[in-house]
Amino acid sequence: MSWLKILRAAVKKNGTRQFFFYLSNLDASRFIKLTKVIEFLGDTRGMILDLGCGYSVFPEMLSNAKSGYIALDLSKDACKYQNTQNISPIVADMRYLPFKSSSIPNIIAISSIEHVPEDRLVFGEVSRVLKEDGTAIISVPFTDGTVEVKDIKHSHLLMNLLHRFTRFWRIVLGKEHLEYFIEQTATDSIMKCYNEEEIEGIMNQNDLSIEAIYTYEKGLQQRLWRIIPKGWFVLKDFILGWMCWRLEERLLKMSRKGDGAVVKVRKKGGTYEFLEELTDQMK
Repeated sequence: MSWLKILRAAVKKNGTRQFFFYLSNLDASRFIKLTKVIEFLGDTRGMILDLGCGYSVFPEMLSNAKSGYIALDLSKDACKYQNTQNISPIVADMRYLPFKSSSIPNIIAISSIEHVPEDRLVFGEVSRVLKEDGTAIISVPFTDGTVEVKDIKHSHLLMNLLHRFTRFWRIVLGKEHLEYFIEQTATDSIMKCYNEEEIEGIMNQNDLSIEAIYTYEKGLQQRLWRIIPKGWFVLKDFILGWMCWRLEERLLKMSRKGDGAVVKVRKKGGTYEFLEELTDQMK
């Protein structure tokens, strides 16, 4: 079961504290996203580029892939966290990827593009570096309403507890994870929410064809997390989130309404290679 694999990777990376504290950006919705990304990847062959890897445990799970795994993030601290024997992260801006056109067969971007102000540049870069007929799997916040950019307000009480007792949290969490907490609350507050029309428009503009869209947190979880905030006790998220998710899969499987979406797209092929050849001829 994917959820247990994800949890095992998280515990291996962060220890048993993962059951209680919000480490490695792992909450209930992240379990669902990673499970679906694993399913969409299937028997994918070829190198995988992870855009905005952050403090995710996903690189830990896929780092032994024979074809190679590239973890990319703008944060130097996040790249230090991901630096292991099998992973050599790249500090770079996903709006300006340091790769040749049509050079990467597989790209994943899990809960990262929505935090980039110029998100259209990112989708353009995904299309540029993706190989012809290559696959990209992207997760974004989703709505059946209008596209909007949200300013997420973090709990003042929880933020005060975080900053007022810094020494205590450094002992409990460790310096590395405390820095992650502070970094996340500072950088992830602005978030774009996409609808299906916006996603289709962006993909068409960038020569990408949608192969599948999976939506989650369709109703039961929306109500649950309004009452019980997620993220501050991971074991609670794992149990309650999994139960609600299974019920939604049975009762609301065909519904497109939801708070999040995982989108699998393919490169239609040829556009950027043709433009580069034309440019070379004109020089």
